[in-house]
Amino acid sequence: MRISTRLKKNISKTRIPDYGIAIFVILATALPYLHEFLIGDDGLLLPWVPFEERRVFNYSKVGTFLFYLLIQVYALIGLVFWKHHLVGKRHGKYLWVPILSAIYHLIILFCSARGTAWNEPIVKFIGICSVLLGVMVWDYYSEAAYRQRNKRAFTTFGGPKTKIIGPKEITWWVGVLSLSSMLFVHDFVTSRIGGGTLEGLPDFGIVKALTETSTVDGEAVERIWDFKSYRILLYTFMVQVYVFVCWLCAHMSGKGRPYRPFFIVPLALGIFQILLIVVKSSGGSLNNPDVKLWITLGCALLAATIFLYKYRHLVINSPKQI
Repeated sequence: MRISTRLKKNISKTRIPDYGIAIFVILATALPYLHEFLIGDDGLLLPWVPFEERRVFNYSKVGTFLFYLLIQVYALIGLVFWKHHLVGKRHGKYLWVPILSAIYHLIILFCSARGTAWNEPIVKFIGICSVLLGVMVWDYYSEAAYRQRNKRAFTTFGGPKTKIIGPKEITWWVGVLSLSSMLFVHDFVTSRIGGGTLEGLPDFGIVKALTETSTVDGEAVERIWDFKSYRILLYTFMVQVYVFVCWLCAHMSGKGRPYRPFFIVPLALGIFQILLIVVKSSGGSLNNPDVKLWITLGCALLAATIFLYKYRHLVINSPKQI
């Protein structure tokens, strides 16, 4: 009876937008593997899909295009949540760097500009550094102006004692620069032709150590940890880490938000995807979309349980809804 009463209070006290955000997070978690329901083992669209298999935005297969599109949109959603949680806080402005980087990659995708100079890693890195430099200058002068306006109050009641630029700010610079570069770090290491390590760049025997040879239909086939090339392996691993970090930071910065437990869903799927790569099971049955769908639903049920019981104080006892 007591549990039933508590459940009713949580449901009645929770705002409708919180339920909407929770459902949105769960649905967004399906984006990285949504295309897998539409394609077969050969990478082509299944016969029942009412679309024609053709070249899309310079991608040879529709499934490949959907993978690049949906996973980047998925990561961008995590970044927007993270940015939203830091609205009004000083360091929130630094998140414009990875957000603009993600938007830029989407523009490259829709403009079919993968083979142009705009998609060169050095061009993107210089662009990210330029945006970061602009944000650094913006942050410095806005913080200096804030301290000047409140100088008298800070002198009387105490205020920031650290310098405007300290270790915390440097950590943010390094963090957002590293995060923004994860989407194209493979371009600095591997070649677009062949997918191996760039000529003249030592790989310290990594590629050879990761290469496995198997026999398929009487022919020797080389795979790099279940992937066709070292480039694909590196990109897939880095993009999965990138997505996981975006949602992890959204979860960490969302303290006090009623819908926060539902970030368990994308975090669990992110850990699962990274583990599949590490244990070399990306090509196995565990990577089937139906398995990931069950993981999504199971974690959603767990998140709902935590939301309705363990986190009830966020709804009932909080004096102000966030």
